[in-house]
Amino acid sequence: MSKTKNISKQDIRQSIAPALLKHSPNIIALLDQDAQICEFNKYAEDITGYEKNEIIGKNWIELFIPQKLQKNVLAVWKSVIGRKKIFQNYQNEIQTKKKTLRKIAWANYLLTIKKEKFVLVIGHDITDEKKEFCANSNFLIDKIFEGIIIIDFSYKIVFVNKGFLTAFAATRTELLNTNIFDYIDPDFHEQTIRDLKKAKRGKRVDRSETKIIYDDKEVWVESSIDLSDFNQTKVFLITVHDIAKRKIIEKEKNEKRAQLQEKIRELEIFQKVAVKRELKMIKLKEEIKKLKTKKNEN
Repeated sequence: MSKTKNISKQDIRQSIAPALLKHSPNIIALLDQDAQICEFNKYAEDITGYEKNEIIGKNWIELFIPQKLQKNVLAVWKSVIGRKKIFQNYQNEIQTKKKTLRKIAWANYLLTIKKEKFVLVIGHDITDEKKEFCANSNFLIDKIFEGIIIIDFSYKIVFVNKGFLTAFAATRTELLNTNIFDYIDPDFHEQTIRDLKKAKRGKRVDRSETKIIYDDKEVWVESSIDLSDFNQTKVFLITVHDIAKRKIIEKEKNEKRAQLQEKIRELEIFQKVAVKRELKMIKLKEEIKKLKTKKNEN
């Protein structure tokens, strides 16, 4: 007979819980219905810089959640406690003891212990994964042939790819942290602001024409604007396509069209003059005919 048959499920549970708390590669915390910390594992101590005995009984949201995120996180907390929704893979930043920010993906589980509600939160630190993803994204963006500019909500350029730099013979040092409107023709400022506001509302802007001025060089471009994430921050991603050649062709077509229209106008004027002359000739012939008739009568 196996010796394990003599071990109860309760014995197993009591052995597993301490092992998980001690060795889990994830943040594990138990919070009561007021979000006060009741349990806090070793990995959580390592990530946050707080020791367990420092924070037991303190409010999780007030201690760890940055001020700007507290309202949203509190709404999530109320939904979990109220059994309205269980959030899996909910992501938000926490603030460590050293005031640094870590991005965590959370799974929340509502528990009932002796008729009291508790929430078991398990968090996976994805801060470094996000950084690696951003670095890889920057690399890929840099390899795209078309020009790409990334600007923040204050319209400062935070990234520009090689495609744009090559097209305008510019360097990153010259462009980074400068205002995008320094390079947009003033006649297009209002239109660009409208486009950016539209993109900020989550509506993609397609094929918007504008004129970029850089180093006394004016270039017509067609741009698309998307709201995106860059280095964990919301930004505008602007794809720029040089349409200077197309504009030259359009200009030539418009000039030819204008020339043709002018010729048509001249011919119409000539036709009117010719018709008037023809009418005068007819009238003159009639007068001559009348005079001849009178002469013959006399």
